Amino acid sequence: GQGGDLLDSEKRALQRAAMSEAAHKDAEVARLRRAVTRLSSEATAAMSEAAEVETVRTEAAHTETQLARERSLRETSDRELRHALTLLQSHHSSSSYSPHPSPTS
Repeated sequence: GQGGDLLDSEKRALQRAAMSEAAHKDAEVARLRRAVTRLSSEATAAMSEAAEVETVRTEAAHTETQLARERSLRETSDRELRHALTLLQSHHSSSSYSPHPSPTS
């Protein structure tokens, strides 16, 4: 029964090879899974970072809008002030004696 023994040992060798190959595949799959996990966690981090950046950008835009509004309000009040002052001055100069009369030739 030498042939049978040879077959058995060959079968065992094949099984061992198949098992080690399966182990290799398992290790590869595990490695890939780890890589995917790391990548997805990195992607998640990047996404949350992008969301934070977006939030900050939105807040910045909002602040910018508020600043622009305040600036225009200030400009308006400045203009009104200057206008009032001009009116006062012209009213003042026309109603009272001007210390610097325009030279009439």
